[in-house]
Amino acid sequence: MSESTDLAAIVAAVQRDMVVTGLAARSRGRLTHEAALARLERGGDPYRQFLSDGHAAAVQALEAARQHGIDAVDKQLVHRFAERGITVSVPDVAQALDLVRRQALVPQDDVVSEVAYWVPDSYWTQRYNEAVASGPRDKYAETIEQVCYRRSAMKEWSAPGGGLDEWIPGLHSGSGRLSAR
Repeated sequence: MSESTDLAAIVAAVQRDMVVTGLAARSRGRLTHEAALARLERGGDPYRQFLSDGHAAAVQALEAARQHGIDAVDKQLVHRFAERGITVSVPDVAQALDLVRRQALVPQDDVVSEVAYWVPDSYWTQRYNEAVASGPRDKYAETIEQVCYRRSAMKEWSAPGGGLDEWIPGLHSGSGRLSAR
């Protein structure tokens, strides 16, 4: 092996370990490091792409909240946070966006972790509701499917192991249900 091949292998191993560590941490105890590694290996490239798409969906949602406010994401979200005794500030949204963007989110019982999970979840739920309400389902089926894919990918990236694996690319045993299109 050449020096550049050795370096590339080391970089790939470090990146894989970072992904696995992030999956285990964001799973909130559902996945051990070993289980997250097995999940990543079993899922292969389709699962890695799904996680990448989920990360992008989370960033997109948090950017929308930072630019337009949480009310623009979901008018009820601030109320739901308040019911749980959580007051969200603009810096909380900015910090959540920064942590998610850098893939450095390690969920804790704090405002930033709540924002990092619930803002993207609400954002993609609202996009789904808007797609459904915008017209006949057959005309908008592709849009609805894309929104469902992005929300599912975001949820798997944000809290891996919490969904049904048969819907997740790379983890299903059949032909799969979700696709990026």
